[in-house]
Amino acid sequence: MPLSMARANDRLCIGDIKANKELKQKLMDMGFTKGSMVHVLQGNSSGTIMVKVRDSKVVLNLTTAHKIQCS
Repeated sequence: MPLSMARANDRLCIGDIKANKELKQKLMDMGFTKGSMVHVLQGNSSGTIMVKVRDSKVVLNLTTAHKIQCS
């Protein structure tokens, strides 16, 4: 399931990032690595999604969030 479909309070495990090389590296540098847990803090009602990954809060637009596959 893409991260863009997650709801507030969901806790998901990152499986894969389906993005170009530069974006994938940027996301990995922010902590979005395979096997990492993501806690969705705020859902996608405003076109963005706020998540906690590792010890950081990150806001992503839905286009980027859709490229992060979770389970």
